[in-house]
Amino acid sequence: MSISIDQNRAAFAAYTKLTVVSRFENRMNNHQSYSNEHMSMNFSDFLDVLKNNEVVNKSYVRNVPIKQREDSLINSLYNGNMQFENEKLSYIEKAYNLGMVDGCNILINRKV
Repeated sequence: MSISIDQNRAAFAAYTKLTVVSRFENRMNNHQSYSNEHMSMNFSDFLDVLKNNEVVNKSYVRNVPIKQREDSLINSLYNGNMQFENEKLSYIEKAYNLGMVDGCNILINRKV
């Protein structure tokens, strides 16, 4: 199945934030997580879970951390595209609400 990243820019930005960026931030802060040793779900699975409102791990269901909201606000101020940033944040919020993000803010594998 082919997914157009161009048509899903905000979703892909959210996916990248919860995979690449979060891993980088954890390494910079010397934090380790279960997800650092295992693969996150792929982008296609990420979209499917969000679309189907599928809870991945009940123990990770929570609201998005304040730091994620602060990062989003900073991004919107500097990139000048508040609509895009709000759309990206809505994907991130839903991921947290569906238990898709571990305690170190990294997207988990769907099969964990």
